Amino acid sequence: FVAFSDQDDVWHPDKLETLMSRMNDERVTLAYSDMRVVTGDGKLVSETYWTTRPTASHDLASLVLVNTIPGPASLFRASLLPIALPFPAPSGDAYHDHWLACCALARGEIAYVARPLVDYVHHGANVLGHVEPSPDRLARQAVDLARAFVSHQARTKTVERLQEIYRDDVRRVQLMARTLRGRGGKSLPRRKAEAVDRIARIDDSWLVIGWLLLRGLRNIPHLRETVGAEYALAAAAAWHRISRL
Repeated sequence: FVAFSDQDDVWHPDKLETLMSRMNDERVTLAYSDMRVVTGDGKLVSETYWTTRPTASHDLASLVLVNTIPGPASLFRASLLPIALPFPAPSGDAYHDHWLACCALARGEIAYVARPLVDYVHHGANVLGHVEPSPDRLARQAVDLARAFVSHQARTKTVERLQEIYRDDVRRVQLMARTLRGRGGKSLPRRKAEAVDRIARIDDSWLVIGWLLLRGLRNIPHLRETVGAEYALAAAAAWHRISRL
């Protein structure tokens, strides 16, 4: 078994024992827990990491699109390493825990312990830090899109943002999906294979763009695990296709 030991976080004494107990089920390839968020001097910020969105560990499409498996709280089987390594070429904000979680769910099941087993130290110099999506995220995105239709300045800014999303995010999830498919081959269950096949074709299929838009409706009225990332990916992929005409 392998666990990430991030030097700036604190494991609770029973972390390994608790996560190992979930591995008694041979179908489980990775187990993870909730985390407390604390400051650098140990002051409590939140009793849970999932302050404005839920975690999810059963839907491969959701997990490829947006990670909800924090590395410091994870333990996985070493048998995943031949599948996970080498890591796909970096594209945008690619993270090791996201890729390994996708490999784990592609090959089996992920177990979640709904209590903190790690203190996640938020000290201001984190590579990523605790991400807290705003509950009105989708409404603000809709307003920005509406402004792009009436303001040249807003339109220019929107196009630049779509270019950035395509370059960093669309290409990243496509590469992850294609690598999962290539390494998983026929061993992937049908529904998981269909999920990665769709994501691998985001920018060359209007049907997949439509699938993303419909899927994003799950975030209304309350944010789900993907926090509406489907809309940004669909918009960037659609812009890319239109710009090539």
